[in-house]
Amino acid sequence: MLTWIVAALILPLLLYLPGWAVLRAFGHGPTDSLERHYERVVVSALWSGWLALALAALGSFSLILHLALTLALSAGGFLLPRRQIYDPAGVGRPSSLAGNYWPGCWYWA
Repeated sequence: MLTWIVAALILPLLLYLPGWAVLRAFGHGPTDSLERHYERVVVSALWSGWLALALAALGSFSLILHLALTLALSAGGFLLPRRQIYDPAGVGRPSSLAGNYWPGCWYWA
């Protein structure tokens, strides 16, 4: 019973908060709210999986360390200034942010 309570308290922190902080800090395109929630969960799941793998490879995995590093990333994301993508005309915006940061990305799309 106690493990269910711990899981109910920790899983939202691991599976939503990092994505929210990262996407808040680095901005997101003009998407609807469902797509933003999906992006947040995917970014959080990728972060949590990568961090767990890295900590296990180093031989120092623990839930407390994983949670502390995740909260540190989230706090860093909230402390960075918020980026907003602004397109006054509302057209010409690529569906991905990669086109804004890497000019050669249009070639691979």
